[in-house]
Amino acid sequence: MNWHLLKLGSLSLSLLLGLAACTRDSDDDGLSNSKEEELGTNPKVADSDHDGLKDGDEVKNDANPLKADSDGDGLKDGDEVKYGADPNKVDTDDDGYNDRDEVFEGHDPGDASDLIYKGHWPYVFDKTDFKGGSLDKGIETGKIIGHLQGKDWYGDDVDLWDFYNSDKPVIIDVSAQWCPPCNNIAGWLHDDPAIAPYFDAYWPGVREAIENGDIYWITILEQQNSGEGAVTKTSKQWHDLYPDDPIPVIADHKQKMVNYLNLQYFPTIFVLTPDLDVDYVQTDPDPYVAALDHLVNDILPNLGSSSGSTLSSSQ
Repeated sequence: MNWHLLKLGSLSLSLLLGLAACTRDSDDDGLSNSKEEELGTNPKVADSDHDGLKDGDEVKNDANPLKADSDGDGLKDGDEVKYGADPNKVDTDDDGYNDRDEVFEGHDPGDASDLIYKGHWPYVFDKTDFKGGSLDKGIETGKIIGHLQGKDWYGDDVDLWDFYNSDKPVIIDVSAQWCPPCNNIAGWLHDDPAIAPYFDAYWPGVREAIENGDIYWITILEQQNSGEGAVTKTSKQWHDLYPDDPIPVIADHKQKMVNYLNLQYFPTIFVLTPDLDVDYVQTDPDPYVAALDHLVNDILPNLGSSSGSTLSSSQ
């Protein structure tokens, strides 16, 4: 017997068995056991992080097979792939909205034209966790603003609580389409040359703060020219007349703000903190003059330097 050949044969068999062990894929996830050992994944579990995507598929998608949400956007990697999003990118289509938020609201996270808000208004995912905010109890300083939703000029249902943020005061302008002073304020903010210089002399810096994104200004329309509750068409007509894209115009068809404020005059303006607590409200007399004085004298001087940001950002 040729012991030398037998020894070589045994060595070859050992090599083959070792190679087989290296290339073996015990959990059929597309990764060899040796690769799983290298990555730290479980060779006996096809989806080590239980995110709905096999380990091998995660590697193919440059995702982390040990982290259920590779990009930290709140959407598991398996769901990212399912909905056509990138598991390594918080905002796949760069439209300003988080992938999870878009999926939750029924929008395509891979289509930049499919927006939560066509007006690019901000969005807060966990706003349902906010406490209080009943529109039936009346406005109260130090408490969160009532939870109002209304139609903007695109027909989207805009949620006032989506303007919750960390650093921008929120100014609420409650107006009516038929109201001359309301139109004058809108004309001022639109930089109407016949009106703006007059208002700027009394309340300097307000328009610039809005344009620079240092504050949110939100116009809530309560009534049409007829006196009936405002609708989408009312918001559109207002925006067509005063096309200030940074300023959301919301139609409050059921005129909930009238009762909430026990409103006596249009326009009524009040100020909210960035976290939407009521900072300043005065409904009688001069309900907008006093609020604008407070804004100019007490709020604007304490703002940080302009960041150049816009209102069309997702929270």
